[in-house]
Amino acid sequence: LALLTVGLAVALGVGLRQRAEAIRRIVVATEQLGDDGLPDGGRGMERHLTRLERAASRAIDREEQAAEVAGRLQGALDSVPHGIVVVDIDGEVVVRNLAASRFVEPRHGDALVADTVDGVLEQARMGDPDSREIELFGPPPVSYLVMGIPLGPREQLRGAVAVVEDVTERRRLESIRRDFVTNISHE
Repeated sequence: LALLTVGLAVALGVGLRQRAEAIRRIVVATEQLGDDGLPDGGRGMERHLTRLERAASRAIDREEQAAEVAGRLQGALDSVPHGIVVVDIDGEVVVRNLAASRFVEPRHGDALVADTVDGVLEQARMGDPDSREIELFGPPPVSYLVMGIPLGPREQLRGAVAVVEDVTERRRLESIRRDFVTNISHE
């Protein structure tokens, strides 16, 4: 009988210790999920589980809201006519808009633009803004201005963004203007 009592006491002690550890873990998880309110009514583990469920529900709501915002931002970026590529500090693509998606698996002249994008992003990830113009002789001839911009100050870089702008029409108009001025001057 004494042995049975000692065994039950040990089992009860182990059970209470495990219960206390489970409650501690639930409290930690609840705090990590951002619920710092007081536990609701109930007793023991039940009140901590209620608090954990409430915190998990809030975390799911925040995740859904973040996904909605990210979707709206992606939609906004996709409506921009310039190609936009955002990379993290390790060079992994975080965001690429629709206009820049043609440089993912580039063919022909787009491969040259993709290499230029990679180059300006590499420079920008080191903290130095970069800008390069590339002309493709076509047909039809196309000119791109590719700009790389660091994200954050040099001591706290978080990545870089590249903007690819088709400047073909601008260059054509500049050429027409130059020719016009030259012809007028000559006349």
